[in-house]
Amino acid sequence: MKSIPRSIRIGAKRFTVRTAPLSAHTGFDGRTDYVHRRITIETSLPYAEQLATLIHEAVHVINDRYVTGLDESQVARLANGVEELLGQLRE
Repeated sequence: MKSIPRSIRIGAKRFTVRTAPLSAHTGFDGRTDYVHRRITIETSLPYAEQLATLIHEAVHVINDRYVTGLDESQVARLANGVEELLGQLRE
């Protein structure tokens, strides 16, 4: 069974990645904790959606790290494009 990575690094910062129930409590499929450097992904999502959510959260981290000033809509669109690119590279 495929699983998402246990950590990612953006610049010099490493973020741990874990799965946990989120949606019922927050309404979101992913959450980034910048203080503890942790990305949490909804457990119940299928692998492909967990990966897409991780990419989305990683774009938030990139946005924060490089101070790009993207809003949520821009983050979502950029994450979708990165996901499409990575999907092509896996083929």
